[in-house]
Amino acid sequence: MKKEVPIMEGIFEWPSENPRLIATRCPLCGSIQFPKSSVCNNPDCDHSAPVEQCYLSTEGTLYTYTIH
Repeated sequence: MKKEVPIMEGIFEWPSENPRLIATRCPLCGSIQFPKSSVCNNPDCDHSAPVEQCYLSTEGTLYTYTIH
């Protein structure tokens, strides 16, 4: 059996029956950053509150991708 390993540490819950992507949310402006960040990346935010970890939905729309 092939061993499953995450593509990158800290990018989603692992191991888990239902892995979800891990992001951060700014409690001041509501901006969500993925991958998770230690500070809010919104230039209009005053960055005075620490960001909170949150989990992204398991459903969404892929608008673009790149193949290397």
